[in-house]
Amino acid sequence: MAAVLERVIDASRNWRHAQPVTVLDTDDINAEGDPALFEQVLVNILDNAMKYSQPGSQVAVRIERRRSSARVTIADDGPGVAPEDHERVFEKFFRVDPEQLTGVAGTGLGLYISRELIRRMHGRVGILTGTSGATFFIDLPLAR
Repeated sequence: MAAVLERVIDASRNWRHAQPVTVLDTDDINAEGDPALFEQVLVNILDNAMKYSQPGSQVAVRIERRRSSARVTIADDGPGVAPEDHERVFEKFFRVDPEQLTGVAGTGLGLYISRELIRRMHGRVGILTGTSGATFFIDLPLAR
């Protein structure tokens, strides 16, 4: 997981709205799943974190072992997601700011696609509650 994450972070430095990324922990964990699909999910969620963060702020990333899964968290200091929208942000075409008044463009498909890809790898993706900004998590089963 750490190698895929490192590749995505390296590529993100060239994105139009690039923000610095701080890697808090990167346990050397192997998870079940397709590395290319996992990479696409990381790109989608990291891209959102950078787009919604305050200019010049840090996006924090962590990989940790849980009981039977590996978890990646991606945290930003943006406006966050209201608790009533935590599930809705993964719906097709849903946008927290449908009028795009914040200046953040998008189709509302990235998080929907991410959830579907993670489900196909027998994992889950969601938003942690009680954090400032938004903290998304990706859980995948540990490799056997």
